[in-house]
Amino acid sequence: MTLFKIKNSRYDYRKKTKHIVLMPIANFYQKGSYILKDIFIGTYRYTGALWQNYFHKELLMEKLPYHYFVELLNKDYTINVGCPFICRSTFLKELSDLYIIEYEMRDAILIAIQENFHIDTFDVRMAQHLCDKIISPYMYEYSIEPRNIVTFDSILKPNYKELMEKNRLRYEFIPMSRFDMINFKFILENYWK
Repeated sequence: MTLFKIKNSRYDYRKKTKHIVLMPIANFYQKGSYILKDIFIGTYRYTGALWQNYFHKELLMEKLPYHYFVELLNKDYTINVGCPFICRSTFLKELSDLYIIEYEMRDAILIAIQENFHIDTFDVRMAQHLCDKIISPYMYEYSIEPRNIVTFDSILKPNYKELMEKNRLRYEFIPMSRFDMINFKFILENYWK
């Protein structure tokens, strides 16, 4: 079994980065699986390890499904690294294989955010931190245009709920209705290198 994984590991590598996807981490929750209530709602405590336990022990995943995880820790935001940058996100790969998102999105950089944007707007400090540390360096290195920085809601196909029921996926996606992409891109202009 190990030799098979080594032989086919080249298929997990990303081809070319063209998009950056922002998504609340609560979208990774699968119905019917056990999760602590405290990490599902954003807190000021460190929840990165609890999410890793959920992915590795409850869902039995080998890799984390995101590339970066942003959360509020005490009074400032921290960025945790998830799966290696050269690998595809297993979450985006699974959704693109089932035609729930466009095929070109399987190679996107996935940034998971602890906040729930169905209830709250984004914090300016979080946007500054994200733009300075992650987004603007990747935009410079891979020539990513600002229009290719998208929210997870915008990449879902209109009939995604039917496709999820058909393929028996247990995800329940939380809309990012309060996330203001225009203000986020205004903040990004200050950090564009």
